[in-house]
Amino acid sequence: MPYEPETIAKQKPLTTSAPPIWEFSIRGARVVARKLPFGNFAVWHSFDPDVREVVEGACRGRGRWQSKYRNWVVFDRFWPEVFATLLAADQQREQAR
Repeated sequence: MPYEPETIAKQKPLTTSAPPIWEFSIRGARVVARKLPFGNFAVWHSFDPDVREVVEGACRGRGRWQSKYRNWVVFDRFWPEVFATLLAADQQREQAR
């Protein structure tokens, strides 16, 4: 899925003040992403091997695993690509209904 600025704009963050937070449901598990103060993005997911496969696939090579917080830190330049992958996985749930 190519990155389009409109795609991110349509997915409303949960908060209206900085930093933005997005919540996804991927394969029935919660995935939360938020913008960090220094510009990168944190991506956390509840423990589920299937969801880990999706999130790790989106984030590996585009950020680093932060074991202390058990989340991925995605570098800002890769965020649109990671966001599009997470959004597509979340929308698969909607299409299955």
